[in-house]
Amino acid sequence: MNKIIAIAIDEYSNEPVKNLSNCLNDINSIIGILTSEYVYDSDNSEITLFAEPQQTTLSFLYKSLNQEFFNALESDSILIIHAGHGEYNDHLKTGYWCCSDSQFDDPTTWFDINILLSFFANSKAKHIALISDSCFSGSIFNRNRGGGENALTGKKSIQALTSGGLEKVSDGSANDNSPFNKAIQLTLKTNEFEFLSFNQFCESTIKFFSPNRIQTPQFGSLNIQGDEGGTYAFKKRLKIYNDDLSYENSTLALEIDNRINITSNINVPFFLDNKNFDSKFINTFIQKLGYEIINDIRIYASEDIDYLVERSSDYPFEVDLMYSIDRLDQDYLSISFSRNEYFGTMHPNHYIYSINFRLKPFVLQVGLYDVFKINNTDQLKYLINKFSEDECKEIISRHVDEQNIYELDFSFNEQTLFLYFINHLPHACKACGVVEIPLSEVKFK
Repeated sequence: MNKIIAIAIDEYSNEPVKNLSNCLNDINSIIGILTSEYVYDSDNSEITLFAEPQQTTLSFLYKSLNQEFFNALESDSILIIHAGHGEYNDHLKTGYWCCSDSQFDDPTTWFDINILLSFFANSKAKHIALISDSCFSGSIFNRNRGGGENALTGKKSIQALTSGGLEKVSDGSANDNSPFNKAIQLTLKTNEFEFLSFNQFCESTIKFFSPNRIQTPQFGSLNIQGDEGGTYAFKKRLKIYNDDLSYENSTLALEIDNRINITSNINVPFFLDNKNFDSKFINTFIQKLGYEIINDIRIYASEDIDYLVERSSDYPFEVDLMYSIDRLDQDYLSISFSRNEYFGTMHPNHYIYSINFRLKPFVLQVGLYDVFKINNTDQLKYLINKFSEDECKEIISRHVDEQNIYELDFSFNEQTLFLYFINHLPHACKACGVVEIPLSEVKFK
């Protein structure tokens, strides 16, 4: 079951702890997006909100959270969201949440983060993810970190995103959202991937967070008992033209030398039988793409195994493959795949792949020139020069001359055609790797 446990503490009964203005508003904003745009309101979901003063006392929260995590099932995924005051004991190197009845000068009335970590570590839940917007919330990461086994998405996970490190953070203006919360909302609203891993969610949130602010959000796996290197994921709703059509997420195993410390999260969609198109035909091409990517990684991993084992012990490797179903209507299916990987190098690697199908009169995999009336390379260059950034025009035009454009990766939705050059550009030019062209500028064949 997908569970959300939300804690919003605006009111505090003991001075000089000041009341906050936006905690409940922040929590409700996130829940609103998750329930409307992600899969959280089905029969297999449960949302619990603690916001009233009597629900946010130390005693009530301790009992409630202990019960929630103690009774969790092995199939449960739990997202816990907290917004409120936080404190830090520099002598004990411990962070705390301030409860509605906490006293400023009595740490025994604060909620010890180590207790929360104990709940996490001893829970049977498959995935646990924490989002905490409070002062000193980054103290949750201040612990020894070990190596770890080769971890796949099927492994258990315990992860966190905090609004700052060991520092004060902003609550924002009254009747508004905190800066951290605004960044979270932007991430969830602009995400186009069907499955958004927690790491990708965190990285995007930090990118949206203003660099001019003093606080620095932090994220990562907590590496405590129970964390096996898996990942929590947000599943976005698929906007489809027929309610009878459905698909499942399929996670593919990397299966490389288990001495390499790597977290792998490789996802592709698997379409179920339906009356609209030949799902088996489509799944064959999707699975083929997924295993081509896996084989590419396996080849790299076999080239210098001793170096990779040693390097990954110091800098754990990561591989993510997520997808977005950009368009699905009576005529077309367009899917884009985002591959992110880190192998202990100076820069992470990022690639984008795509696969496109025409659905009528029968299913057919198609390329750019099969779908759109782009008659020649000169017309393609014209569109690129018109819609790419000024500093990118020459780079991409040169690439068009050097590459087989018939194999160009692309995807499209109801408004935009996306051209992907990123896989063939050097790191210094990858920011130029995606060109967005309004569909009003091109015609379907």
